[in-house]
Order: sequence, then structure tokens, then C-alpha cells
Amino acid sequence: MAKGIKKQLSDDAKIARVETWALKLGLDPKDTSAALTEKYGPYAYNIMEAAMMKPAVTVKNAGGQARSSKEAAQYFIKNHVSAEDMAKTFGTDAQTIEAEIAAYREANPKAEETSEQKEMRERQEQFNSHFNDEMNRAGNTQEKAVDPTKADISQMTLDDYAKYCRPEDKPAANYDELVDKAYEDFGKGEGVIPCLYLDAKGYPTMGNGHLVLHPDVLDDPKRLAAYRDMYVNTPLIGAGGKPLNAEQKRVQFSQIERAMRNNSFKTSGGCPNKVLIPMTGKLNEAGIKHIFKQDFKYAYNTTKKVVPNLDKMPLPVQLAALHTTFAFGNANRLKKVDVNSPAAVMERVDELRNRKGTSIGELNTIKYANDSIKVAQDNFRMEMERREVLDAAVVKIEEIVPINVASIAKAPVFPAQMILLEKKNERV
Repeated sequence: MAKGIKKQLSDDAKIARVETWALKLGLDPKDTSAALTEKYGPYAYNIMEAAMMKPAVTVKNAGGQARSSKEAAQYFIKNHVSAEDMAKTFGTDAQTIEAEIAAYREANPKAEETSEQKEMRERQEQFNSHFNDEMNRAGNTQEKAVDPTKADISQMTLDDYAKYCRPEDKPAANYDELVDKAYEDFGKGEGVIPCLYLDAKGYPTMGNGHLVLHPDVLDDPKRLAAYRDMYVNTPLIGAGGKPLNAEQKRVQFSQIERAMRNNSFKTSGGCPNKVLIPMTGKLNEAGIKHIFKQDFKYAYNTTKKVVPNLDKMPLPVQLAALHTTFAFGNANRLKKVDVNSPAAVMERVDELRNRKGTSIGELNTIKYANDSIKVAQDNFRMEMERREVLDAAVVKIEEIVPINVASIAKAPVFPAQMILLEKKNERV
């Protein structure tokens, strides 16, 4: 068993993985790896893996609480979790865990501290103690005195929204990602009908509200040909479940055109009005996405003309604005908004949420976008207030433990020292 432990601990890839996870969580990779291996030996890897996969359950088994992977990792770093509690998470008995940790420490003895290192460590501990005491005191004062509206959110920039919003609300990385997110979101909001049906205006429609033929183009050969090509290029299946070829789809389009001219559609009479005559092909998954991409491209280009900063907005705001254009067929109702303010865009979208025919899915999209903005604004306020507290506390802390920049440069820098050094440089 001990041989297997040493092999595991000597695996650089696993140590690298711990550091990679730490970096993703915004933690110092080297400090995280060192802190975990010093306490838990070979279980450093297991702890970070569990924290990434199931943070709440992992910490609950260890006697604490955590809502995120970062909080879970920090819990194991700050607290010394007993072998008994670790056994609940990793399904190994406590005696085995203790033996493996002991074997690790024996195989990886801790280097002796030099007198200089000891002095620096004690100084850092003293510094951190004063820092934590002062911040706790300032935090208690702040909780009673701070006005939650003090920080002016009107000063937020688009970069601020991207920085302070939830991770899942970051702007789409590129157009392709935005298309995929929109396809998932709009499908819930608009619904997908794979067969031909007549919309509220009596126009033949398929999929996510894709217009097959507009009556205004019947006497315009060029535009009529464009609609025909769009239908022919769409993947469709016939009654037998086999894909239709181009000629079959041309014949079907001619039948749709004739029915439009003669007002001879026969429908099921249900809602939506499914077209029974003429018989047409049905969309498969490829067909649904094909026509969605075409319609989305139009909605995206149209919205970008009105809201040129759309690509910098939080993802839920992007989807809500695009969903509005998609539903109305144009972006006219988004004109004259502050293109630098996601909140202003959503205020205009929100005005339209009670329009007749707005789906539950679209309302949920709008709600999620408004929630995203509120979270970003609250995080921005808290950050501004935190900075004010630090500004007030830094002078008092320096009076207790003066910062020696030269000595700090020789040793690992603690987060608290970094904050104070930044503040000190700002004042200089």
C-alpha cells in the first residue's frame, strides 16, 4: 500500500492538476498545493477533485458549509479536517487515512526553518493577526453604518458588468457560442413545431416561428426564388421518415405557393393550425437548427445595428434583447436606449414583457437577465464599499506593524500585504 501511495504522490501530473484547479478558482496555485499536502498528504488531489465536483456535499461531510468550489477548497485550507470526517467523504476508514498521511510526511520531510525564515513567518503571522482584527472591527462597524445605495452604480461600465456578474453570465465568448445558447433558450421560449402550420396572421410557418412564405413576395420573382431556395436547402423528412430530395421540396414549395395564392390551406383547426393540405415535409433536428441559424443571424445583425455594444453585455441580457427582436421581427422597439447600459436595455425589454403572446419561456429569459444585472450591481456596490473600508483601515494597520517592502520582497507575499502595498502605492 505504501508503495502505491509514494507512486501517487510522486505523480507530477496530479500535483499540477491541484494547482490548475486552484488557479481556476482564483486561489494561489503554489500556496494551495502546499497547504493541502502539508495537512492531508496524498488526499490533496482527492480534496480538490471533490471540491470541484461536489463542493456542498464534500464540506458537509467534513462538518462545514460551502456553496461553491472555491469556498470548499478554502474550508479545507483554513480548517484541519479530522481523518474521521474525511473518511465520510472518501469512503476510506480513518486509520487508513492517518497511515497514508503519515507515510507521505515521512517520504516528504519538511525542510528546517532558518532563523531568517522563522523571523519572517512570525512577522507575517503578527501582521495577519492585526490585519484580521482590524478588518473584523471595521466590518462590524460597516455593517451598521454603510448605506447600501452609497456606491453609485451609474458609474459601472460594461467591463464592470462583465467583471462582477455571475460566472455563467459572462458575455458569450464568440458568435458561435451565442448561437448555441440562443438555440437552447429560444427553443424553450418560442416552442418548436416541426410541421407546417399557419401563424396568427395566416402565414405558413415552421420550427421556431420560421416564415416559409410571405404573401407580399408572390408577385416578386426574385424574392419568391429566395424563399424557395431557403425551403429547398432546409433538411426535411417525408411521411416515410426518409429525407426529401431537392426536387421533392421544390414541388412542395410550389404547392404551398398555390395554396397561398388561392387561400386553399386546410388545417387541423387546432392551435397551432397544423396544415393538412398541402402535405409537406417535416423538420428533423438538423432542419430545426438550420432554419434557426438563418433567422438568428438576421435577428443578431438587426439588434447589433441598434445596440452596437451587444457583444459586451452579460449573456442573459444578450439573449433577452435578441429574443425580443426575434419575437417582433425587428429591433425598432429597442431604439433610443443607452447602448452602454445593460440595465437600460433591459428596462426597455421589460416594458414589452406584457405584450400579448409573450411566452413563459421569454418571460423567464427576461427575469434571468434582470437578476443578472442586479447581482452584478450588488457585487459592484460591495466591492466599492470594501475598498472604502480598506482605505480607512490601512493607515491604522501600518501604525501597528509598519510594512517593510524590502523584507516582504524576500518572502511569500500574503494577500493582506498585497492589498496594503497597493493602497500604499496609491497614496504615494
